[in-house]
Amino acid sequence: MGEIANEVPKGGEVADVKKPGASGAEASETKVPEIKPKGDITPEQARDIYEKILSGDAGSENDVGQNADGVEDSDMDNEIYDCDIDDFDFSDLDLNEEELKNILKYFDPKVWEKLDIDDKKAVIFAFEAYLAKILDLKNPPRVVFYYGPQYECGAYDRASNTIRINMNKLDEPGEVVDTVAHEARHAYQYQCAENPQTRQDKLYAYNLADGNYIRPVVVDGKWVGFEEYKSQLVEAEANAFGRLFKEKAGGK
Repeated sequence: MGEIANEVPKGGEVADVKKPGASGAEASETKVPEIKPKGDITPEQARDIYEKILSGDAGSENDVGQNADGVEDSDMDNEIYDCDIDDFDFSDLDLNEEELKNILKYFDPKVWEKLDIDDKKAVIFAFEAYLAKILDLKNPPRVVFYYGPQYECGAYDRASNTIRINMNKLDEPGEVVDTVAHEARHAYQYQCAENPQTRQDKLYAYNLADGNYIRPVVVDGKWVGFEEYKSQLVEAEANAFGRLFKEKAGGK
């Protein structure tokens, strides 16, 4: 075990899977998993749903209803879909820049490459603990590691309350920072959604509900619905949160 592993406090051992990039282009049959939407629907229904999304026909007037708060679902649809990563600045957070700087310095590529595996894990634990503090997570997720395909960075698993980090991405410190922050934000969104107190909390709950959360699928070897997946509230916000810390770490 390295020296840093003995010094850095430890925060903790699949739901949303964060990927470094994807598009509606050709999807490799050997590398791209078939990610199905939630709910008991057939592949044919999935195809129909996403064809409607792509054509802009989804969500007609007949689909409009009211949620538990008496707010038209269409009003919430307008707020949780077609979001942009630049819509979020997180100016309400106290980032404790000095503490953050002391952690992110280890993610500098020249420093990171000299760390052994135990030291890298220790730094990731410390970063997750920092994020849990600034996000006021009541039940901070544990960080666990797994070996996955190169296109995967990690995931937040709500059932086990864990942030999963792909060991095969540990040679990319910028992606590690982005992924840990992205998944920690998902943990925060679920915490808010479980006991909604504000309008934003209710938007999280609505977006994360079965039938409202958009998952991309592979149809005829191509990703379908990926842009819609990225532009929904919970994903656009998590992407923005990850980018914030990646940029502070000096990542592109």
